Amino acid sequence: TYLLLLIALRLRQQGVPVVIVAPLKGHEFRPACEAIGGNYIKLSASSRDCINFLDIRRKNLNADYEVRGDDRQDSVLAAKIQSLMVFFSLLKADITQQELTQIDGALYRTYARMGITEDNESLFDNDGAFRKMPTAVDLYTELKSNPETEELAAMLEIFVSGSLKNLGKETNVDLDNKFIVIDISEMNNILKPLFMFIVSEAISD
Repeated sequence: TYLLLLIALRLRQQGVPVVIVAPLKGHEFRPACEAIGGNYIKLSASSRDCINFLDIRRKNLNADYEVRGDDRQDSVLAAKIQSLMVFFSLLKADITQQELTQIDGALYRTYARMGITEDNESLFDNDGAFRKMPTAVDLYTELKSNPETEELAAMLEIFVSGSLKNLGKETNVDLDNKFIVIDISEMNNILKPLFMFIVSEAISD
């Protein structure tokens, strides 16, 4: 932990943005993180910190879009929903292809209620900011409203009314800080891969 922290601090001193994802002993990174103005995020049942796994953060699918002036209009929403298929596969190990297809449709309907479609321009409001994104509660409500997907809603109950309900809300942490520590060490071994995925996707975006 100490060696990793020294490397991270030196990189930050050189102007390199740093994100540390700590599956073990995350608290050991906290003092140094806060001392340099970084952001310590703790994802656990007891914490109030939340990263909404339904957030769309990307404006396009091309990392060098602005440099090249690429005008491809690949759907960011479609890419996000495909990524969420991995999330649900981790959430329910024995999930079937039919269930994934049903969730796929429910996700499209959930985003559509927020005004978000496969048109990338729909991601933004009139002020150019990202629209309000759905949360686990919105998807849960959509699944419950359809008899064909009602049973699938049970997967999300832990994020809606269960022990992880604080992690099923809107994102309430700053992911733009140049030094971030995300502590998932209090998650049990069943949930840890799920939250490693959520965090990795947020960092990638």
